[in-house]
Amino acid sequence: EFALLNRPMIFFAYDVADYVRTRDFYYDYLSFIPGPLVKTTNELINIINKKDFRMEKIPPFIDYFFDDVDGKSSERVVNNIFK
Repeated sequence: EFALLNRPMIFFAYDVADYVRTRDFYYDYLSFIPGPLVKTTNELINIINKKDFRMEKIPPFIDYFFDDVDGKSSERVVNNIFK
């Protein structure tokens, strides 16, 4: 949901290889996340210093995972419950 704010994101996942091996994701993690993946503190600092947040990955992420991002969610909930 943070992606909807169109803010920079960095994914600190030092253990992603273990997670993929033991549990995995529904999607390919590296292509799925809307920002850079880092595994060390130094990588995190470098991304921040370079401002290499890969913001271009956010709009396709939003388009794929979120429907109806028009600000009328509450109206739809009320209409579905009471009408």
